[in-house]
Amino acid sequence: MIQNNPDLPPSVWHPIIEEETITFEWDPAFEDHEKIILVNEEAWDGNAIDRHSAKQFMIEWIIFDNEGKIIHKDKTEIEGDLQAPEIQVNVPDLLMLDRPHNLSIKTDEDVKKLTLLVDKEEKELDEDQSFVIDPSMKQIEIIAIDQAGNETVKTIDLLMYEKPSISKEGRKRTIEGLHEKLQLIHNGKTISDNEILLEKGKNTFRIFGECLLEPIDLEPIVYDPQPVEMNVYWENDQLICSFSKEVFDCEIMVNEQVFNEQTTMDWKATDQKQTLMINAKVMDEEQNEWEIKQEIVIEALPSEKEPSSSQKLPDPEPFVFQEVPQMPVVDVLSPLPQKQPFIPIVMKNTTAIKDQSVLDKTITIDEENQISVEIKEEKIDRKMELQIVDENLIPLEKESDSSKVRIVLKEIKEIESIRVNGQPIKTNVLEKDQLDQWYFEIDTEPNDYSVDVVYRDNDQNQTTMNSKFSICEKEKKEQIPAKGMLSFLMAPLSIGLHWLFKRYV
Repeated sequence: MIQNNPDLPPSVWHPIIEEETITFEWDPAFEDHEKIILVNEEAWDGNAIDRHSAKQFMIEWIIFDNEGKIIHKDKTEIEGDLQAPEIQVNVPDLLMLDRPHNLSIKTDEDVKKLTLLVDKEEKELDEDQSFVIDPSMKQIEIIAIDQAGNETVKTIDLLMYEKPSISKEGRKRTIEGLHEKLQLIHNGKTISDNEILLEKGKNTFRIFGECLLEPIDLEPIVYDPQPVEMNVYWENDQLICSFSKEVFDCEIMVNEQVFNEQTTMDWKATDQKQTLMINAKVMDEEQNEWEIKQEIVIEALPSEKEPSSSQKLPDPEPFVFQEVPQMPVVDVLSPLPQKQPFIPIVMKNTTAIKDQSVLDKTITIDEENQISVEIKEEKIDRKMELQIVDENLIPLEKESDSSKVRIVLKEIKEIESIRVNGQPIKTNVLEKDQLDQWYFEIDTEPNDYSVDVVYRDNDQNQTTMNSKFSICEKEKKEQIPAKGMLSFLMAPLSIGLHWLFKRYV
């Protein structure tokens, strides 16, 4: 057994441990002695040791005297590289594919072995550490081992994308086959269930999901419902309304008088001519809302009245025979007077689908009782507006000290993107307020803010809307000291007492 020499200094040597390397220094008293250092049972060559070359380093040193005898021997452990290598890929851990994709892999520089397993079968990577994956694959495993022997395994599960189907009839459609990891966006709004209510015109559909590399667009659907037409006529002291097709709900207003769920209304004629404006709001069986207008005229009752039996009739005037003048001779062969020109009968009817378009319908009856119909459609394109309110829901001025701001999207269209000071806002964070308007909120601090919204209008033209505002520091309100406030409140009382004292004492 070798015993340490008690005359040796307490620090014979000490290691120099840096972030990347390990070296050793001896005490100057042993510069002339023969020494040996073993690193993991191998002789140290005097060069710096790479810390990434092992997880642990067992260091053993031996010192000999001039006669070659061992005078000191000891060992210690130094920690090396215990950190597993990092693996970075350009796809999520759960990936849904609809077509082949190039998988790119990046690892730490000290990785000495990189293995790719596709469905448990090893595959060869390209020179740039990439590999083409396709929807038929189920699982990808990437194994990286660094110089120290640390190992990292990254697993990617693959799902095959299956296109969902949308039913083809009516306004209310049903979507089937949509994976639970995916969401459907209809005209910029997220669908929470499997039912879709089409809007008049073009309906777009986009599928989102964290497992998708990019959104997938479905084929658009154009919905053009047949408008509800109304015909109102007056008969036997009643207004009677009829519609071109069955309606689910109706509200009829006649000169500010409202009738709900009625198509026959009592309305008497008077001694005055009546011009009635009928406004109807109806909902058809497909839940389309229509606004229809029609004007009709009810002629006044005759003003002449026959005397009652109780009234005394005036005495008749005496009858006087007079000579009958000779009637002129009529030439039966002379031409008849010309017939008055015929004036065509024209009826106009206006139908409006709510917030979308207005239909003007003109019906003309000519002299030969032929009916012609002309329909004109005018689209209503409401422009989108941005309204910014503070934490108390008060419209925000150009500068405010509010700590929270709500951005309200009025007349929302098909939104492409939302950014606040260049930072994107996900559309799935949008909420609806009590007015059925989409909005989102942001926490603010003193700064200048710029909100940019990119959307598409009814003609699919891309439009950008911008609004700017500033948030400033909140002003500190000065507080009146309690003592000073008491003096201020007591001053009128003191003056009154002084006046009473001088007057009565």
